[in-house]
Amino acid sequence: MVPDAVLMDTQEELTDLLDRKAFVARLIDVVEILSENRKNASFAVNGAWGVGKTFVLNRFEEEIAKYPLEEDGPRKYLVFHYDCWKYDYYEEPLIALVAALTDSIDKQTNFISADKRTTFKVVLKEIIAGLVEVGSVKTGFDIKKIFETIKSAKNKATQEIADSHDFDVYFSFNCILEKLRAAIKDLAEEQTILLVVDELDRCLPEYTITVLERLHHVLEGIPNVQTIISIDKEQLECTVRQIYGCNTNAKRYLEKFISFEITLREGSLEDRADPLFERYYGKLQCNTKLCTPEEVSEFKRIILEGINTRSRLELIEKSSLLYRLVSPGENKSDALFACIGVFLTVLKFYGLDIKKAKETFQIRTLFEPLSTYHDEEGSTIPAGLVLLKEKYTPNTAEEVLSPMGTDYLHLSNKQIRVNCPDIWGILLASYRAILGFEGDLWYKGSRIDLYIKPFVLRYWKLLETIA
Repeated sequence: MVPDAVLMDTQEELTDLLDRKAFVARLIDVVEILSENRKNASFAVNGAWGVGKTFVLNRFEEEIAKYPLEEDGPRKYLVFHYDCWKYDYYEEPLIALVAALTDSIDKQTNFISADKRTTFKVVLKEIIAGLVEVGSVKTGFDIKKIFETIKSAKNKATQEIADSHDFDVYFSFNCILEKLRAAIKDLAEEQTILLVVDELDRCLPEYTITVLERLHHVLEGIPNVQTIISIDKEQLECTVRQIYGCNTNAKRYLEKFISFEITLREGSLEDRADPLFERYYGKLQCNTKLCTPEEVSEFKRIILEGINTRSRLELIEKSSLLYRLVSPGENKSDALFACIGVFLTVLKFYGLDIKKAKETFQIRTLFEPLSTYHDEEGSTIPAGLVLLKEKYTPNTAEEVLSPMGTDYLHLSNKQIRVNCPDIWGILLASYRAILGFEGDLWYKGSRIDLYIKPFVLRYWKLLETIA
């Protein structure tokens, strides 16, 4: 599995493929403003799966850790990282949170005084021991029930405690909770506490909601403490409705835990596409003279638009493997064949319906029969293929009315001739080839389908065979 938005170069350095520096800078600006006012805040970095939230948060932690409080003094920020999925083997998220705090404090020897670090670790160990003692594993007492009781009205809560004869357990638990809050408050006197909560999306629905509730109980109202939560808001709202019912106002419910959000979008590859492709393909050359370097660079930039970062990397990695398996020896570094391979891999990724695409083939409906893609606006064509489709936009009213509808396609003597003056013509010809239009003739001065079409068909056959 390729890491989120990250490639490892030969020196094992992290390369930011989408230039997320601007987003990290915005995030730091928000944290700085809140810190200057010693605010307590809980906010989200919101983005769809695979957009690179973990990468961005890691970069943020690296940058914010450099901020000094004063010359020769402790760092301005004390950062704790809570990977919810990593710690979800703890049935109770509160124990998982304390375990994450313990692990994080051990890694920050240069960010906090030795005395404070030791004191905090001792308190955390006492809290862990106390939680285990009152927890459901050893006593049969349900921590979740404690929180539910605490959330009820004060008088009702007192009566429930008295009726259940669990006063000692409730009192002990409340002491543990207050001890944890006091320890965090003590740290926040000199340094802004940042708790970065990641991988919440990977947890089971009920555990996800419980994590949010525990964070709220522990950290709410403590000055100079900020909680930054990585979420996919759309998925999280579905989780809320799944647990509390489809009529639940999920947005209103989440506002109890998340004050505001900063949205992380897919981003554009722009001039970073070439280094991305070179990582897997090496230096590609236009050996066949059927396309120009400028066309290849433009193709690299547009074809992956609308695909999340993680999938972009996996698609290129997969296509480079198939390309080397299928390409004739003399074409192993040819940019045209590599681009065809990426193009076909993207179509496969989106579940191209071959039969439907052939039956309904027209330029104005190009690439529409994709079974696994729908964006928020209802479009069935991803952004990259929309940009590619624009290359075939008819120039005249007559072409719009024609079934061909483009300068690239001509009907002559009941046979389709595909003009291939550039890479876009060859990609259109390749698309028709996998749909099963066997009689097409490809021309760029002379016929070129005789040696390009076999590659296209071999590649597509292998692509349909592997998982």
